[in-house]
Amino acid sequence: MELVQMRCSNCGSLESTPFLNTKKFLAVRCKICLLIYVTARELTDNKSDYFGDTMVLKNVEYYKGFREQAFNRALGILEQLKPDKGKILDIGSSFGWFLHAANQRGWQVVGLEPSKTSIAEMKKAYNYTVVNAQVNGIKDIQHTFDAVTMWNVLEHLPDPSGVLKVVYEKLNSNGILAIAVPNLNGLITRIIIFVHKLTGSTFDKEADSLYQSDNPFMHVYHFSEKTLRQMLEKSGFEIVKIMKQDIIDTGKIETRLELDHADSRINWLRAFALRLLSKLSQILGMQDELVVYARKV
Repeated sequence: MELVQMRCSNCGSLESTPFLNTKKFLAVRCKICLLIYVTARELTDNKSDYFGDTMVLKNVEYYKGFREQAFNRALGILEQLKPDKGKILDIGSSFGWFLHAANQRGWQVVGLEPSKTSIAEMKKAYNYTVVNAQVNGIKDIQHTFDAVTMWNVLEHLPDPSGVLKVVYEKLNSNGILAIAVPNLNGLITRIIIFVHKLTGSTFDKEADSLYQSDNPFMHVYHFSEKTLRQMLEKSGFEIVKIMKQDIIDTGKIETRLELDHADSRINWLRAFALRLLSKLSQILGMQDELVVYARKV
């Protein structure tokens, strides 16, 4: 496996203990701040500028409606915090679904997206300003913004703390940052990790899928509510609101399972279990995605 990360982005420590070891990656827990991150991974071919381009394009029906609902919920909260709206930057704007939802509600929108495939697909439907650059390209954007959003982006970055500091500088006074990341303490996530650790190999595929280890841009950092709060506050933000939400559309769970377990004969059992666990996670407040709203102070 290739060594990809040795120093904790949050506190800079080199001290860590093993957390999760699959055949494809090794994740460790920082001894100082307890943040979990990947230190070694199997080399993976990058066959596109982002692995999700082709997968999402083949399953737009599953992804689009579910994400649009989540984006409109998020915009409702952003507009409570920023009633005058203003200019918003969406980092990792993908196919432009969030940009379109925000524009329809009266925001001035700008996107930043590293994938040329995603931008080309977005341009078929929308004509918004999207900068084609890696996340570090934020510093080259001349404007400042009233809000910045990062939907399922932060966990992919090799230095999330460094990026948050740049985002802080791009926000206007009292600007709002909204972030969604997988929840390390989500119920389904915890079950997959527990069973994997207990058996040593069972749920290996599920663990790899959970952290997208087949993706050249896999989940490098794994956040809990505590560690995400800690990183944001260290970067100068004040937490305004933290929510949890489902990471899968249980109404179309069979479609999703075909992405990870094509032609499996037990997908009906997986679907039953995931619907049950999703309902239980809602009751317990342990959904598998964290959504955090933070203010520049």
